[in-house]
Amino acid sequence: MNLRHKLVLLLCALQSFSFAQEQLGIRLDNYAGINATLFNPAGHTAMPFSWDLNLVEGAQFIDNNYAFVRNAKVGDLFNSNLSLVLGPRVGTDTPLKTDQLAVDFFDDGKKRYAYNLSRYVGPSFFVRIAGQHYLGLVTGGRFLAGTNGVTDEFSYFPFNRKPDFEEFTVDPFRVGVMGFEEIGLNYAFKKETASGSLAFGVTAKYLRGYEAAFVYNSTSYTMARFPDNDLFGDGLNFEFGYTSGIIEESQNRVKPLGTGYSLDLGMVYTIGGLDEGYDWKISAALMDIGQINFTKQTNLHQVSPGAGSVINSNNYSFFDAPEEVDQVVQIFSLETLGDQQASLIGDAFTMWLPSRLNIHVDKALSNDMYLGMVLMQTIAPSSQTVPNGNLIAFVPRFERRWFGASMPVSMYNFQKFRVGLSLRLPFLTIGTDHLGSWVSSTNLSGTDIYVAFKINPFQIGRGGGNSPFSSRSKSKDNIPCYKF
Repeated sequence: MNLRHKLVLLLCALQSFSFAQEQLGIRLDNYAGINATLFNPAGHTAMPFSWDLNLVEGAQFIDNNYAFVRNAKVGDLFNSNLSLVLGPRVGTDTPLKTDQLAVDFFDDGKKRYAYNLSRYVGPSFFVRIAGQHYLGLVTGGRFLAGTNGVTDEFSYFPFNRKPDFEEFTVDPFRVGVMGFEEIGLNYAFKKETASGSLAFGVTAKYLRGYEAAFVYNSTSYTMARFPDNDLFGDGLNFEFGYTSGIIEESQNRVKPLGTGYSLDLGMVYTIGGLDEGYDWKISAALMDIGQINFTKQTNLHQVSPGAGSVINSNNYSFFDAPEEVDQVVQIFSLETLGDQQASLIGDAFTMWLPSRLNIHVDKALSNDMYLGMVLMQTIAPSSQTVPNGNLIAFVPRFERRWFGASMPVSMYNFQKFRVGLSLRLPFLTIGTDHLGSWVSSTNLSGTDIYVAFKINPFQIGRGGGNSPFSSRSKSKDNIPCYKF
């Protein structure tokens, strides 16, 4: 495997870890329809639709704080003649060729994280019944991966600067990977109040898991680098597991290896005030409360030796393909426990979904302008999960029936400041929460993009109190297409 392939694999591995950037431009829009239930299962109750049908949505978000591509934007990575070089080897002053990019590494003393969200939303819909009840169906799938809490001593520069035999402490950390499909039934109830409305929603999902892996180090331990990049560890206490779909290309990925269930719970409270819509909207939701039990083609391991262990790097020099993971695990078990099979303790494990708390406070500035504040906070239900990042954002939006635009300004994982842009016209939405990664050359460590296509009524529901925006029932029933 040449240097370019190794760097591509490294960057993909690091940047394919992410979660928590939640496609804000399509989740918070008052015309988002069923797609809003992926942020809050009652989110669609504040919308002027009697029904909504999502045909397809796709989203990808990646980010890490370990490595980056120097002076690049996303489009540069699609060059078929691209050649990647290792930044520390060429330095910052060495000019690169036009088809070269340098992969470099952060050196800021912070603990390392990496997260990924790859998501599709299939045919999904809701219908409003009798003005107060909402019934919906959500289908789709996700591939999640993440790690956090990795000590800075494992960063490229600190690790290579550290003298041989000098000990350092490794703090508890976790790594998780999971791919699954989901189908959910949504129900929401909305009741008018003296000042506005109050709605509650729930989405109950059935999950089918296709692949998963996790590593969990529960306690701090001591490590040192020996000559020739050998490692010494004292106090190791690892638990890890994986399914065969992760490591075998020939594996049949059509057949699920586990099943499970999850719940989303949410509420939306609005305070009316404007001629159209609400004055304030406050929403809160607990998302992804559930788990998947992987029981087929699954290995569960534990390594907790009573004494220090030396890991000889030469024993792993053959490793350059996922299919060789089983051999690596056997060698690791032999070096730490004295037997190739000693680490294997089971053939099943449970992966919890990465639960989170979503809070959204929205202020209507005019009939068309809104300013929202979003907080997304990780809730780790178990050691065997996919780690999340956290997010705080301010989201100004302009919304009309046939056009909408938003520009979320976010702080991801309370470390990275970003500006996004989303456009809706009229049934197509496309956006990114990280606009800079697409339009400017910078230190590229992640990106984000989402696209959705849907249909909903040309005539917004009227009569019988069906409109969520009750004051709008006095306006015209028919809204002309593309009238801004």
